[in-house]
Amino acid sequence: MKWQCNNCNIIISKDEWLTAPSPFNAGEMLMACPRCRQCIDGFALLCDEPGCTRPATCGWPTGAAGDEWGGYRHTCGDHDLSGPGEGRVPLK
Repeated sequence: MKWQCNNCNIIISKDEWLTAPSPFNAGEMLMACPRCRQCIDGFALLCDEPGCTRPATCGWPTGAAGDEWGGYRHTCGDHDLSGPGEGRVPLK
């Protein structure tokens, strides 16, 4: 999955986030952007269609758990192939 920093707009994978144990809440982790080192604005999930950098606004099962998406797609409205109203789950 691709994520966009809401502060500096870099597009990265979740594996690239900076993480550290929270000094405020035991057992919780803090996440930050490796470029701007900010965590206040968070990250936005992007469409999983190759080459698309629009926000993911739809989610739908692919029907095959072993596919490249792990059985579930996160796409923008333009790449929502779930069919009209079938299986469509709006992302918040």
